[in-house]
Amino acid sequence: MEQQSDDFKLEDRKLEIYMKNVENAIVLLEANAYSVRLHLISLLKKYGTEYYDFADCKETFIPLIQKLGSGNQPKTVCFYNFQDEAISYDVVKSLNISREILRRVGVLIFIMPSFLVRQIENEEPNLFDYITLRLDYRYPFKPCFVPRFAISYQERYTKTERHELKKKALLQEQIQSIRDIDQYDRLLTQYRFKRMSVKEKTDLLEKQLWEANVIIHDHTWENPRRQVLAQEDLWMQTAEILCIQGYLEDAWKLFDEMDQLLETFPDISLYRLHVYEGKAYCSYYSRSFAQARDYLKKAADLLERMDGSDEKWLCRIWNDIGSCYYNERDYQRALEIWQKCAEDMEQKKFGNPERIYRNMYNRLLAYLRLNTNVKVYHLEWSRLGNMIEENFPKQSEIYAEYRLVSAWLEGMVLGRSQYAESLAQEALQIHRMILPENDYRLALNYHILGCLNFQMLNLKKAGEYQKKSENILKNCTVAILPEQIKEDGCGTKKWD
Repeated sequence: MEQQSDDFKLEDRKLEIYMKNVENAIVLLEANAYSVRLHLISLLKKYGTEYYDFADCKETFIPLIQKLGSGNQPKTVCFYNFQDEAISYDVVKSLNISREILRRVGVLIFIMPSFLVRQIENEEPNLFDYITLRLDYRYPFKPCFVPRFAISYQERYTKTERHELKKKALLQEQIQSIRDIDQYDRLLTQYRFKRMSVKEKTDLLEKQLWEANVIIHDHTWENPRRQVLAQEDLWMQTAEILCIQGYLEDAWKLFDEMDQLLETFPDISLYRLHVYEGKAYCSYYSRSFAQARDYLKKAADLLERMDGSDEKWLCRIWNDIGSCYYNERDYQRALEIWQKCAEDMEQKKFGNPERIYRNMYNRLLAYLRLNTNVKVYHLEWSRLGNMIEENFPKQSEIYAEYRLVSAWLEGMVLGRSQYAESLAQEALQIHRMILPENDYRLALNYHILGCLNFQMLNLKKAGEYQKKSENILKNCTVAILPEQIKEDGCGTKKWD
């Protein structure tokens, strides 16, 4: 238990000093990881402690305490391994009923997971007046999730956002070589979910892009504006695929060319908006968050000036600005922006289930980083489950993500490790059915399973899950933030 001794050296010292000088006390030690619980059991042996694995206790709590307190000599008694939530709830009630009986035992020590401590806070807060020592033996945790960045080129745009795109200008001009453009479009669609190698990018995509450029350039256009629209559309479609594939420098060059071409028709504001968002996407996934934020603010300013400004689109942009602040570690500013988006959705009635979920998901991450209102927000997150069940099929990405986040909250934050693992396994089944084999969400799922198994001391399984996660991260098919997935979401220094 050397690692635990190092991690909790200060808490261990406080506990040892206290135990040497106390005869009658109630001690609460909050610990979620099995390894930490074992460390505490080992530490307390020197004080002649009697141990009771609560999962194995056949008697209910009050008769057991009465029996322990019936002797002439005070004892040091430790209860641990509270797993069944219903039985644990009865324990919380019993603790309040049997306060005087508890005092007769001598020194009564509880090694409790966080969910049981939260129950005491909610149901019997006055009980803390009788607890003479309370120590926190939880590992510091960081959410290993990232905020939802809503410019997702793997999802099609809405009709409002896309109304000038998809070869409209080419069809109006009746270009004879439209078949060649269609062939290129099919090539792009193929790489929306399939991995594109560097060789394929150079020998196939860049070659066909050049041929499509020639078709547009050599055509005699009746309306020069349509030529610009056709060229912008071609570059936009290509830049999207390059973004998905993670070739961000190549995508940035195309967005730059789009920007320069738009100087000839400054009134074509829709494409200018896409250029700003495209550059924000490239900056964000290159971890240049301040630059991404600047381009998103330009996009928001432009959208507000456009006729018929789309409030849903504007909310999406501000959601992404919040994600930038979050990654710059300004969690309070990010939270304020996401709360404003939530208020706008409620007041202006454009909050569909997916937007509501995305907003609540992002706010959860901010609350966890700020380490505030986690208890209240966990209840809100649980209530969101009803909306998820009603609006999203069980084989959907959002349903799977909800289960995975719930697994992390239940296991890493509240200490229900076994229940949490079942949630993470359910998410994994869905992810494996609906996602490509190298999708980063699979890597995240395996990482969470590794964290949970590490917490339960299943070290072999934890190592296997972590290895699977790392292998996927090496071959991801989309641009992601792997550094944050690898960030220590379980609060442990080593896997083995």
